[in-house]
Amino acid sequence: MRHHILFIRAVQSRIGLALAMVIVSIFGAWLNAIADESLPSAAPDFPSVIRAYSDQLAKMESDKGAINLFVSAIGPALQMGDVTRTLGANPLPAKLAKELLVPDLTAAVHRLMGSLAAWHLASTIRQAVRDQQLATVTERLS
Repeated sequence: MRHHILFIRAVQSRIGLALAMVIVSIFGAWLNAIADESLPSAAPDFPSVIRAYSDQLAKMESDKGAINLFVSAIGPALQMGDVTRTLGANPLPAKLAKELLVPDLTAAVHRLMGSLAAWHLASTIRQAVRDQQLATVTERLS
């Protein structure tokens, strides 16, 4: 009798464990589906943004110019509306600016814009080298 009761408890615990695993996997899949729907994209399409704003990136000369370009074009293209609105707002009171981490946002935007400008420069140089190599090969074949 005692062995029979232990057997029933073991079966019940195995069934309970299997049921818990099914519930966790279904709940996990549901959370994953919700997360995929809420994200606009996995990563911004930096190459297309660099191509679209290559002239402005090449002409960027100052931190103020970088912020202005980010607020007017790059930020919205990268779906960073909150950041663009925060940085594009009229001068904020010091306390509010500190709460919104405006100095940190500004530093991050400066780094991003510098990196995008460097990426654009590297792409331009790489393309020039490819064109020169193609011209050299074409000359040798002629």
